[in-house]
Amino acid sequence: MTQERPTLTAAAALIRADRFHEARPLLVERVDDDPDDAGAWFLLGRCHLGSGQPQAALAALSECVAIDPQHPQGLHALAEVHAALGQPVDALVAAGRLPAWDADLGRLARGTLDRLPPPADMAGLTLPAPADLPVLAVAASRAARLAIESGDWAAAAGGLALCLAARPGDCAAAADLTAAVIRMIPPDGPCPPDVVRALAAAAASLHASLPQAESSVGWWANATALTRFFADRKTPDAAAAHAAAAARWLSLDPEADDARAAVSDTHYAARRIGQAAATLLGKARAEPDATDGRTLAGFLEALAGRLARIAALLPRAAAGDVAALRLAGREMVAAGLDREGAGILALAHRSAPGDAETADTLADVMSRHRLLAEPAALFCAAAVPALPLLRVGTVT
Repeated sequence: MTQERPTLTAAAALIRADRFHEARPLLVERVDDDPDDAGAWFLLGRCHLGSGQPQAALAALSECVAIDPQHPQGLHALAEVHAALGQPVDALVAAGRLPAWDADLGRLARGTLDRLPPPADMAGLTLPAPADLPVLAVAASRAARLAIESGDWAAAAGGLALCLAARPGDCAAAADLTAAVIRMIPPDGPCPPDVVRALAAAAASLHASLPQAESSVGWWANATALTRFFADRKTPDAAAAHAAAAARWLSLDPEADDARAAVSDTHYAARRIGQAAATLLGKARAEPDATDGRTLAGFLEALAGRLARIAALLPRAAAGDVAALRLAGREMVAAGLDREGAGILALAHRSAPGDAETADTLADVMSRHRLLAEPAALFCAAAVPALPLLRVGTVT
């Protein structure tokens, strides 16, 4: 050990000049001499990061924040290293310990969402220690907000699903996840498999957070949107669930035009034209009903279970498993996802044309959509034609 210790100022100047090989020995000597110098560990981490040694940088920066848990530069750099190493959860935990994010850190946190698994697979993600879960929940939610601002709904859904994994039952995150997933649904054509699986995660999160959502306007608004999606597809019990959600939303926010329109639509669908007009004009108010929550809870529980079964079947169906194709197709049709289910059942029928139940279900779906020649072709054992109903010919 030399008697004249190098200063951190000199080492920092060398790092700014990209002279990492000269700065490194000075900093190693410094931390050997004073292992509790958080600033020296930070600079050593920057030095390793600049010279392309992320694992060494991770070790040094971890020492820095262990000594000073609120070291702002150390936490920022630690988030960078975790992101570079493909560790999005750890990157968000480091970022989440900072009270404010600059533009660079915001972009980094937003970018970590692209490395997360799909919302339906979030349960398999390794989470940090319990003490870090609140920090992760906040950081994931903040990153999701940045994704929403840029219109990246898939990334937002991933961040919100991670927030829910860290803080189960968070009704605000569940509502926002539902909103993000609904915006992932293509306006024309069937839902891709990843969106179907995301719908499963959204339905499950809404069901789990219902007990905490009694007076949450946003939660009931997004529950109304989700149930409307399935009510439009004639999913069993979806119309009653949609009416219950819309009525509760309007009772909580009587001035919301969208809530009035949603309740009015439910009256119109039930041929209650006078009530529909009165609600739309603001002359009738929705009164909360004690059964609203139970109606919606029953629907969400059944829907989440069905969508979870579909999500579990899709990987096997994508691999060409005929039994999985049949089951996934039937479950989708039962959930009101006719287009998606018909596409999968058509694949199952082409793979095993002798299965009568598959042919019956497929013919029934096509008949409901006024496609009459195609069911006839099925029962005449003719080849299944290209279906105008379907926009997707394979499972991906």
